[in-house]
Amino acid sequence: MPPTTTATTPTPTPPINQATASSNRVPLSIPQLFQLVEKRIISLEERFKETNTNANNGNNNITEDILKDVATRINDHEQKIIEEYESRFEILATQLNDLKEVVLKLQMYTMDVNKVLLENQTVLTTNDVLETIQENIGSSVEVNDNES
Repeated sequence: MPPTTTATTPTPTPPINQATASSNRVPLSIPQLFQLVEKRIISLEERFKETNTNANNGNNNITEDILKDVATRINDHEQKIIEEYESRFEILATQLNDLKEVVLKLQMYTMDVNKVLLENQTVLTTNDVLETIQENIGSSVEVNDNES
């Protein structure tokens, strides 16, 4: 039978209170006590700074992710608005082009009608003049016949 190995996990030892340990040993002088308190305060401040730095880095990452998400959403929304304006502009341009064609056709029709009216007026005027001349000639012939 092979030998069994058991994995032992080290059990954390409770921190020894230095004040208790030092009281068992030699009493500390006042400058030594101040140094010990100062070291503990510095150690606590460093841990506090590390904790804040880690928390800030985590918050910064979260904030950056949120900002990227918001920027992406804004860009998508802007793109949709631009596409909507572009489609509306194309519709408006098409309608203006159609309106221009209608106005040109109306102008051509009006010019044709005016041309026909002018030609008819000239023909009518010429016919009226000829009729008037013939009437005048006929009446002057009658007057001449009556005088003779």
